[in-house]
Amino acid sequence: MDLREILRVIRSRAGVIAAVVILAVAATGLSTHFLMEPKYEASTKLIVNKSSVQDNGYGITWDDVTVNVQLIATYKELIRTEAIMNEVLSKHPDIGLSGRELMETVTVSSVNGTQVMTVVAQDESYERAALIVNAVSEVFKSKVVEIMKVDNVTILNNAAADEKPAPISPNLAMNVAISLVLSLMFSLGIVFLLHHLNDTIMSEEEIMSELNLPILATIKQIDKKDLYRHRAGKPSRKAAESVYVTANQ
Repeated sequence: MDLREILRVIRSRAGVIAAVVILAVAATGLSTHFLMEPKYEASTKLIVNKSSVQDNGYGITWDDVTVNVQLIATYKELIRTEAIMNEVLSKHPDIGLSGRELMETVTVSSVNGTQVMTVVAQDESYERAALIVNAVSEVFKSKVVEIMKVDNVTILNNAAADEKPAPISPNLAMNVAISLVLSLMFSLGIVFLLHHLNDTIMSEEEIMSELNLPILATIKQIDKKDLYRHRAGKPSRKAAESVYVTANQ
């Protein structure tokens, strides 16, 4: 199938393609706006060190920083444990989640080579998301002293509960764009599949290509007005035309 044939197939089914795309985009936009619950995100930042003054009286050395960086992975896993989450829920029962649900709400990340950790919570309410990350950070600050014998934990910033940021999801523009692309691909695939399965000869070029025979004559498709005139006993040709053939009844 050459480019002209592809364009011909698309042009002949343009209405179907447009209808599928419009319906898909409209359904996606409406469902995103009315059915999907918005989600908000709140975050805090923590830094964990050993004590600022060691037993030998010296401050933190480069080796201490290296060890702390290597321990970041341990701290990240420690935050998302039931020991921390259950403590958070006991202090803040108004969160209204189970330990497992709270654990799934919280994520912890860090930039490679740094001692800074970011605690993030996503929830349908920004106020609850801010409460969760602030509570988790405070509980971790107290529990890590017992578990890891670390006494220098600093919360760099808390989530402001009085803010009202834009939701991070659902993303209406992205969902509509994805729906547009997928529906266009789907409709084109269906159109070309139907064209491939249809073995009807549609043009003179297809006759010559499939049968390898010359075309001697073509019969024009009968117009409905001519058909009505024939049934009414009127000539099917216009009065200005000089020659026409009538059938004997």
